[in-house]
Amino acid sequence: MYKYKVKNGHTKASMIEALLKYNNGERATDAGKTTCKYETRDGNRCAVGCFIPEDHIGLSFVGVVRGLVQNYPDLKDSMPLGITAMSKLQRVHDDTVGQSKSLRTRLTGWVNDNTRES
Repeated sequence: MYKYKVKNGHTKASMIEALLKYNNGERATDAGKTTCKYETRDGNRCAVGCFIPEDHIGLSFVGVVRGLVQNYPDLKDSMPLGITAMSKLQRVHDDTVGQSKSLRTRLTGWVNDNTRES
């Protein structure tokens, strides 16, 4: 199975730490629970939002990961994985229907199962 290489000074442990720090265990969505948000009003963040620096304008962006990085190219240096891998991690956040495991368990499990440090 292919594993994505962690980059930009991150480790698997630092990725998991960020996910647990910034995501409260629920999908980060608007008030109507229809649109995923990189950061919600209460500070909850989606998977990719966990790696956007505090107070960065990109936290308010609405759109897919590729669009986020195209609009804010400096964020490439904050992301622990390439765009394809970050999009796959985001999908774990977004696809919650019929899931029996908690969101945090699924996010951290994805990191453990799909990334490598060297």
